Amino acid sequence: MSIPIEITQHHIDTGKVMDAFNCAIAVGLKQEFAYEISVTSMIVIGKDAYRAMPEVVRWFGDFDRGRPVKPITIELVSSDCDMGTYRRKGREPIPICGEASVVDS
Repeated sequence: MSIPIEITQHHIDTGKVMDAFNCAIAVGLKQEFAYEISVTSMIVIGKDAYRAMPEVVRWFGDFDRGRPVKPITIELVSSDCDMGTYRRKGREPIPICGEASVVDS
């Protein structure tokens, strides 16, 4: 399954730099999902994790450094949650259920 998520200029303008729970990508994802969301090298949505591909990591790295970024579409591609687990500090491990990449425009 594949889910495209648009990260708009509004998300960029309202997202908080260096805040994994409220960055531009997290703000955009919160419009689609009613779960706790965090964005690092993994995008965590509720109890599932998606490995952020290098182009996603570069985009939010630029955002966190205050560099100009443009709106993008991120695609969450699900697998059978058999890609291993991701352990967030102080929390139980959660399954890695896919990858997040930037859709070519």
